[in-house]
Amino acid sequence: MAASLLALALLSYRTEVPRILIAPLAPAKKDGPLPTMSVANYLATEFDGDGRALPIVWGLSDPIFRPIALEGKLGDVPNFPTKAKAIEVARKLGAPYVLVYNSDRKDGRLNASAELISDGRTVWKDSKSMNAMKGNAQSEDDTAASIARTWVQILNAGPLKGLTPKKAAATPDATPGQKPIVVEPTPPPQVATNVESLDARINDLTKAGKNEAALALARDAVDSDPLSPGARTCLVRLLAAQGNPEAAAEEARRAAELLPERPELRIDAVHRLIAIDKLREAHDQVNELRARQPEDKGVRKLAAEVALAQDDAETAVRELEPILREGDDPHARLLRGLARARLGGSEGAVADLKAWSSTTTERNEGYLYARRMLSEMAERAADAMPALLQRAAVQPKAGAVRDELDTAQRQAQSRAAAWASLVPLEGMQASHDAWTLAHRLMSLVAADLRAFLGGSEEALTSARIDLGEAKRAMKDAKGR
Repeated sequence: MAASLLALALLSYRTEVPRILIAPLAPAKKDGPLPTMSVANYLATEFDGDGRALPIVWGLSDPIFRPIALEGKLGDVPNFPTKAKAIEVARKLGAPYVLVYNSDRKDGRLNASAELISDGRTVWKDSKSMNAMKGNAQSEDDTAASIARTWVQILNAGPLKGLTPKKAAATPDATPGQKPIVVEPTPPPQVATNVESLDARINDLTKAGKNEAALALARDAVDSDPLSPGARTCLVRLLAAQGNPEAAAEEARRAAELLPERPELRIDAVHRLIAIDKLREAHDQVNELRARQPEDKGVRKLAAEVALAQDDAETAVRELEPILREGDDPHARLLRGLARARLGGSEGAVADLKAWSSTTTERNEGYLYARRMLSEMAERAADAMPALLQRAAVQPKAGAVRDELDTAQRQAQSRAAAWASLVPLEGMQASHDAWTLAHRLMSLVAADLRAFLGGSEEALTSARIDLGEAKRAMKDAKGR
């Protein structure tokens, strides 16, 4: 009876504040590392200090969790639940939010990932990897506190932004004679990043060859001020400059998710995701931008870039046509010219690329982009050509073979014409000339194959030789 009354009192405590269950998850592998409980405790402290959500930490040490679990109302309560179990128990506790996390310690670092669930749906997720050493000594508690503080700041500025902060009340007695010690948490000081100073310090460390120190400085700045777009941009650029485009793209994506009101961060994330061939993720980010700016020209052009990277030139053209119907746009011209080259429209491709060249103020960037896209198209065509040559040798009169050759020849000719309309940048003439040869040889391969289908037996051998020469020219161009 006493336990029931205590449970009732606890569940009515701060009823105006929604509850959040904090649950350290069981390791994915049976013998995997157990999560760090101090993260859960520091999360609870941070939530208590803010007061907008009432934290309940998974386990019998929590004054709300304990009496209800002991009465058997929560079923089997393992030390570390699965995500499904945590969601089930949160429902029984009347907690609309569940914050689950994993953590492990490796090579002197504390690695942790968290996920906020509401109504059975993930509304936020993040991961951290922080140095857990202070000098030569372990400092796991400080690291756990820093991770917890950062996560709660992010949640309060994001998914929990609509909740009203309230002064936390003292925790009620868990059992008679066991009054808990109430600790008044000290809210962390608000940190405003001086981006100019941060950038200068990172540059100084980089010039001195202290790359690890520069990276640690950038990560510390983000951890101290997680909602600073400048700090996050510094980290992204540094990762890219240190030759880690995958990490740069992931940090750029994370910045876009945390700061959705800053479209420039999401645009940067899209470009970086395209560069590492994470095209599905890039497409998802474009959709996020489109949801906020459905008719924006910049979003349409970004969607066209993703479509081109996905080798979907028809979609790219559809995205660009409405822009160019309203008036000239050099960037849209460039993209449509490349899409037309992919589809085999030589005249349209050349017209668009010449119009772009005569009006653009970003010729260097445009040339490098066009060079990369046309080169990738040529390489894909070269990789697909041996199969077509084989089918032609086996079934020279098949209609499907002739149709495929028609398409391949049109596309090879349009790529060569588009490439010929580009003016190389200074210092890139030799590489440009090698690609010119490669494009011409691909056109010649298609012409040789057509001659073979017309009855010239030796033309098939010529096609194979020309294809080999084209691939060598591509390799030579990339090496220059």
